[in-house]
Formats: sequence, C-alpha cells, structure tokens
Amino acid sequence: MASRKIKPEEASRLAGFGDMTSRAAEHVLGLDGIAVIVSKANPVQSLTKEQLARVFAGEITDWRQLGGPSAGINVYAR
Repeated sequence: MASRKIKPEEASRLAGFGDMTSRAAEHVLGLDGIAVIVSKANPVQSLTKEQLARVFAGEITDWRQLGGPSAGINVYAR
C-alpha cells in the first residue's frame, strides 16, 4: 500500500505481477486517515476530534492542556 503513485523503478521490479501503472492496479482505500497512538502509561483516556485538530495545528503542545501530566506532545506526520 502507498499514499502515492508507483515510481517507475518500482513498477519495473514488479512487472511480473502485471502493469502496476494501470488504473486497474489502483484501489482507493480511503481519502484521508489518521492513527493516534498514545502510551498506555498516559492518563489521558480520550480526545475529541477538536482536540486532535488543535494538536495537529500546533495549538496544543503539552499533555497538561488535555488534562494529563506536563509533557510535550510529539506529532509525527508525513
């Protein structure tokens, strides 16, 4: 699975499986998605969509702002 079109060198390596550049080789699984992974040790039990949006926007940067301990939030996004 990939979130981009196949590169020519990848298509060449996979040529034995068919034409990986054809539309028939593409299968849309979703238009957008997000996975939120938090340590089991984190006492914050739930987050709203609005809170997550603010975390990803950089408006919320510390778990203290969400009812947890004072610790920075690390956001990893492509």
